[in-house]
Amino acid sequence: PLGACPACGGYGDTEGIDEKLVIPNASLSIYEDCIAPWRGKIMSWYKEQLVENAHKFDFPIHRPYALLTKEEKELLWNGNSYFTGIYDFFKWVESKKYKIQFRYLLSRYKGKTKCSECGGSRLRKEVEYVKIGGKSIVELLEMSVKDLRHFLSLLSLTEYENQIASRVLNEILQRLEYIENVGLGYLTLNRRTKTLSGGESQR
Repeated sequence: PLGACPACGGYGDTEGIDEKLVIPNASLSIYEDCIAPWRGKIMSWYKEQLVENAHKFDFPIHRPYALLTKEEKELLWNGNSYFTGIYDFFKWVESKKYKIQFRYLLSRYKGKTKCSECGGSRLRKEVEYVKIGGKSIVELLEMSVKDLRHFLSLLSLTEYENQIASRVLNEILQRLEYIENVGLGYLTLNRRTKTLSGGESQR
């Protein structure tokens, strides 16, 4: 509980704005209206605000949403001093929900979504301050089992660190090796059990 994200309680998702509903076609770019709620005469002002200012912070408005980097997507959702991000747009919509059209707009894009506080990692942000070989536990959990085993096997530790970690590290490496040997080296450790296929669960 101490390490769990306070916003989602360690579940990784919350009831909120669903990215897949907001961006129904990730092969489209910002310029091609990939952001569904920003289509139409009134709300298109938000898109125009971004398009007109994108050159000031080098944002790729013509690149498909699916090909944006993690940082570029975060910027799009959080916004900056030049444009209103998607999160702030929906906060504004929420402030107007006493009007029926805004309540309807909000309901169209709500669902079970990745927690905006922890990004689905389920851990509080302070956890990322601790690094192992230059990487945080969140970054390690996003690596495939195969890549993680390789990374940990090449980990360089001081004599003191080795005294603390050697036993735990050996256990982790043995378990990762077993997972890889049964053909699941492509899985990441933050993958949820319910998303595994029958064969993957069995192994």
